[in-house]
Amino acid sequence: MKSRILVVDDNVDLTTLLAKTLERFGYEVVVENDSSFAVDTTRRLRPNLILLDVMMPHRDGGEVLHDLRHDLLLRGIPVILLTGLAREAQGLADQGGIRSVVLSKPIELKLLLQEIETHIEATKTFRQMMTERAEQKGIETPRVRRGNAFGGPDPATLQQGRGMTLPETPAEKKVSPFRRLLGGRKNTSDVEMPR
Repeated sequence: MKSRILVVDDNVDLTTLLAKTLERFGYEVVVENDSSFAVDTTRRLRPNLILLDVMMPHRDGGEVLHDLRHDLLLRGIPVILLTGLAREAQGLADQGGIRSVVLSKPIELKLLLQEIETHIEATKTFRQMMTERAEQKGIETPRVRRGNAFGGPDPATLQQGRGMTLPETPAEKKVSPFRRLLGGRKNTSDVEMPR
């Protein structure tokens, strides 16, 4: 079975090129160019991995990652952050207690493919280990759905908008984590770039 990768980036040219390239390497690729739909698309498609741009209109990658890490159904899906501001985005990498890799744009294909394969294999190994443990203890394990190492609620429940999410404090929604790193600025033109 092909591993499914969700690419979330507002740059249509980049996502098209990335999708075609990853498909040549045997992955099933789904593209979401509107970050405001990224979490819903993730719930619906259950990808094995997400490639997530950081700087996007509507909702930046920090906000999307925050929602993914606070949703019990989606938090185990590996996320690779793609950004032109890699040093500034490092603060996002540990959201929800789960480390995400940060890769800078322009993307080096060899490095990207290594990270994708590493994360997908680690997820498969984790699932296998948990299934074997349960079998040793004589526990019947339900078939695990794609992209979720922990099982999850009935898909009909998710469609009705009653997915399992952790409560959120109002203060967390005021400024996204990435914008918080930039001192609350929405514009990155005044951010000092490394030379």
